[in-house]
Amino acid sequence: MSGTEVGAEAFTALVRTAQYIAGSSLQQDLCEVIAGVMARFHGAVWTAFAGYDHRGLLECRYASESVAFFREEGVPEPLRRAAEGVLESGFLDIREGPADVAVLLPLQEEGQVRLVLLVGYPPEQWPSRERLNLLLAVAGLVEIALERRRADEALRRYQEYLESLVERRTAELRQKNERLTGEIAERERAEAVLRESEERFRTLNESLSVGVVMIDPAFRIVHANPVLRRWFSSEACSGYPFCYATLHNPPLDCPSEGCPVSRTLADGGHHRGERTVVVDGRTRTFHLLSSPITDGEGKVTAAIEVLEDITERKEAERALAARNEQIRRASVKEARQAGKIEIASGVLHDIGNAVAGMGATLVEYRNAEHWPEIDGLKRLQGLLDARADAVDAALGTGKGRALCDYVAELITRLDERARHQRAATDRIQSIVTHISDILTLQRQYTRGGAAERRTEIDLCAVMDDAVNIMASSIQKRGITDARRYEAG
Repeated sequence: MSGTEVGAEAFTALVRTAQYIAGSSLQQDLCEVIAGVMARFHGAVWTAFAGYDHRGLLECRYASESVAFFREEGVPEPLRRAAEGVLESGFLDIREGPADVAVLLPLQEEGQVRLVLLVGYPPEQWPSRERLNLLLAVAGLVEIALERRRADEALRRYQEYLESLVERRTAELRQKNERLTGEIAERERAEAVLRESEERFRTLNESLSVGVVMIDPAFRIVHANPVLRRWFSSEACSGYPFCYATLHNPPLDCPSEGCPVSRTLADGGHHRGERTVVVDGRTRTFHLLSSPITDGEGKVTAAIEVLEDITERKEAERALAARNEQIRRASVKEARQAGKIEIASGVLHDIGNAVAGMGATLVEYRNAEHWPEIDGLKRLQGLLDARADAVDAALGTGKGRALCDYVAELITRLDERARHQRAATDRIQSIVTHISDILTLQRQYTRGGAAERRTEIDLCAVMDDAVNIMASSIQKRGITDARRYEAG
């Protein structure tokens, strides 16, 4: 075989070696691939890789089947020393043994010799400069393959890292998207609730019949509802004006003493008060209720003041007070009049009792038609008349007849006195009856005076009573009583 043919074969083997190595996958063991290439294309009987472990001791990292004992028993001592020399010096070495020739080729990783490629050949195939150059070329390919494998491995690990990072970030983004979706849904619900709450607040704010104003710690009006704006004008309540200049007429230069809002901003309590303000030319009275607005820490950030127009109530209270005073005065007057009437009624009652007793006595006296004495005298007269002669004889001539005449005259005089007494009794009885009637009418008027606020009075009856009371006096004076009353 000529040198040219040998060079062509070596080149072909080198090209195939490069193609084979380049065609290997990351799943294949590169040392195993290189061992197969060396046996197939370069006639090697065994191939091994050696390097230092983490303890600094030489170890066999790969060995083909024929030298598998390298991995179990370690590299033989001559080859071990040669391999350590190559690792230290960075130069190849050749060791001839009884059964083979071992070529030790240094392999660099990241600019440093970290591996040794050990290739065993039959003695008859060695020495050969062309084969040695080919091995050096193969060592270069192996370094490239190792570097590529390391790069691919690093790229794979980095790709796995990126994939895991992307997956982790994707999971995080998915979680964040889910949270964001939940937050968006929650915010949408919160916005819906807020819109509903705002609508309720707007409806409540516009439907209130009282004025509501929010005032900040600087005594500026932050918000005023439509009722308050109608009372004090929208222009006056716009632009954050001072409350003591807007809600007072005439305006004040500073908060008034005892102002409910000032007290609320100072102590955070609820305070009430009243204020009289001239609004649209009319004096209005407002009842004030001030309440605090606090933050999460309990600090007062503003005050809410509610103004209720109590002008009509105040006017009604004043009218009621005046009416009560009138009733009180009338009650006092009526009580005094009732007292007088009660006293007069008592006096009339007592007089009436006395008059009634007198009338009863007169009735008894009048009902006595005959005096017992007169009856006795009449019986005595009858007896004397029957025995006139005997009496005259006994007393003397003419004296008996005189006694009879005297008794008769005495009876006549007593009868006449009795008649006069009965006539006088009748007159007195008439007067007593008249007084009793007057007292009865007075008691009726007294009772009527006590109930004059509860019953109607018949004016015609009153006039009849008055005429009847004065009837005796009218008759004595010869006055004719002519009465005429209009119906109704």
